[in-house]
Amino acid sequence: IAAFTGERDRLAAGLTGCPGVGRVFAEAGFVTVEGEHSLADELWRAGFDTLPEPMGWPGHVRLSVGRPMDNSRLLAVLKGTPGTAREPSVGVRKTTFRMARGGIAAIRGRGLQA
Repeated sequence: IAAFTGERDRLAAGLTGCPGVGRVFAEAGFVTVEGEHSLADELWRAGFDTLPEPMGWPGHVRLSVGRPMDNSRLLAVLKGTPGTAREPSVGVRKTTFRMARGGIAAIRGRGLQA
């Protein structure tokens, strides 16, 4: 638990001041930031789990806390470090659940919609 919360807090601190990121909320098992849907799309294309407008909270994006190397790459993508935008690290998988615009949930790969 201590290792996870330490990594979550490191990620939250690193997100502060990233372009396109407003306030950072990190009191749970994930991190939520103020950010436009385009922020979620950028991270999704880079191979990260995102959830735009979590729980109907417009203008926010929920991010999964990953391994230290994955969180470092996420921060590099947001800071615009060259060569990081479209190079998912080994072991990073795309989430099977994606919240689309308008609140329609789609389970990718199974052709189901809710």
